[in-house]
Amino acid sequence: MLNPRSLTNPLNNSLPQQPQLLNPPTHILNNPLKFPINNILNHKQIVTIDKYKITVKYTMYLCQWSSHNNLIHNKWMPQRALFPLNQPLVVAHNINILKKYYTKHQHLYYKNLINSHFNLEQTRDTRYIPSPTNMPLTQISIIECNP
Repeated sequence: MLNPRSLTNPLNNSLPQQPQLLNPPTHILNNPLKFPINNILNHKQIVTIDKYKITVKYTMYLCQWSSHNNLIHNKWMPQRALFPLNQPLVVAHNINILKKYYTKHQHLYYKNLINSHFNLEQTRDTRYIPSPTNMPLTQISIIECNP
């Protein structure tokens, strides 16, 4: 028997739950030798104008750490935070990660550029045009006939 006053709300299982990405705790941010950045996911440039009307550009990177219990932490960091003073191992590690990120970013950019501009016309055409078929061991001879 159904109770008309009880409200049943079926769960929507069609969309998977995205894992919540946490900001890293301070002990991870304060110790880059023990907790190095694992990956750089994105970047953005922030353009500001100071009180003297000078335009300043800041580059921010979305950095990712994964802790020992498989928690993933993300945080936007300014470029200057990736190069701490008196820690050459951290600087070298972050330079390698930046090189890997920009190489991947550049490859994706040019791949999208090539795919959008340099494809064959057949792929852009919405109608179906069959490709020419090759018939092996077939010769077509054209001889003019005079009846």
